[in-house]
Amino acid sequence: MAIVSLRHQHVHVRDEDTRRNVLDGPPRSQLPHRIVDRTTPGKLEEKKCLMDFWNSTNGKYWSDAKENNWGVGDHCTNNWMGVECSDGQVVTIDIVDNNQTGELSESLGGLGALDRFNLRTGGIGGVLPASLVKLTNITLNF
Repeated sequence: MAIVSLRHQHVHVRDEDTRRNVLDGPPRSQLPHRIVDRTTPGKLEEKKCLMDFWNSTNGKYWSDAKENNWGVGDHCTNNWMGVECSDGQVVTIDIVDNNQTGELSESLGGLGALDRFNLRTGGIGGVLPASLVKLTNITLNF
């Protein structure tokens, strides 16, 4: 069991089973004003990447916009339409024939575990973002 405490202007996590500090963070003055769930690093960044994608492809006009749950809760545990996760990370985006238009957002490269990206039968245009090139195990289908 880990205990989180603020002392000496730093964040400390102490593993009570081994009686040792397992994390020292930045001074309190540098901490964000809201509490972040540190057990799921990258979750907020992944959600931001997905919402950038949703916005850049005009998600509010997707064919299933009234039924899909994009933007609601956690993208993995809340099963966002067309998003598949493994070990808490996005591995697939599969949105086919859903009136998606616009361009792909550069932030998609932030989905480091993404290995399948399927947007067939949509109206996506523009240039493939350079950030997707750094994803080495990805299969793209447009």
